[in-house]
Amino acid sequence: MLRGIMIPGLAMAASEFPKIDGFHYINNPGVEGSLDIEHQYTLEDVAKIHAKEITKLPKSNSFIAVGMSMGGMILSVLASKYRSIFPENTKFLFLVTSANTNEKPAVPDSLMNEWFECKPGDLEDFEKIMRPFFSDNFLKSHLDICSKYFEYCAFSGNQQSEKSFVKQLSALRAFDGAKYFSKINPNESAFVGGAKDYILGPKHNAILKKLVPDAQHLEVQDLGHMINLEKPEEIERLVNELC
Repeated sequence: MLRGIMIPGLAMAASEFPKIDGFHYINNPGVEGSLDIEHQYTLEDVAKIHAKEITKLPKSNSFIAVGMSMGGMILSVLASKYRSIFPENTKFLFLVTSANTNEKPAVPDSLMNEWFECKPGDLEDFEKIMRPFFSDNFLKSHLDICSKYFEYCAFSGNQQSEKSFVKQLSALRAFDGAKYFSKINPNESAFVGGAKDYILGPKHNAILKKLVPDAQHLEVQDLGHMINLEKPEEIERLVNELC
């Protein structure tokens, strides 16, 4: 029985999510063997593509849609503009995401410039830019996991080309999430952010709470951006709780 779907973030393969029985994992364009889009696209375009895939899936009466980081932005479009394709009893779980407002962009110019200075295959470069994705405590206590992830990123473990990444990043930066998050049903939505997420974190969490004040909002102490690696059990717990 299909319980739900999971949509990953920027430059993230769906296989990086923890494996939970009954979930269908959807890759974004140009990642892990999925078809890329030739022209510059928007996250609304991606949501439309995902909506077509979702309509073909068998769905139970109780359904959960999960989006992490950029995947949460895409999910906001699905939960508002394409709400009718989901069963009536659907819960939308937004993990470490952002509304990407002018006030607080998800990827400011300074961060983007750091990323573009990073050379593919240069492990030292990737370690430098990826460290802020993890909380300090996790880096200290799970350096082995972090080191494997730095290597995975440096050598394109997600199979994404530089050209594909640029298009994905451009789509994210152009996204106006406020108009979608403000239209989702708060009674069927839950948000999880990290108090030690140095990429997004508390300031982005606060904007989401302002946009969807009556939804469930949880800020996890000592959690960085990579909830799928730092607290995979938290994702499974939340999914089971929402069922």
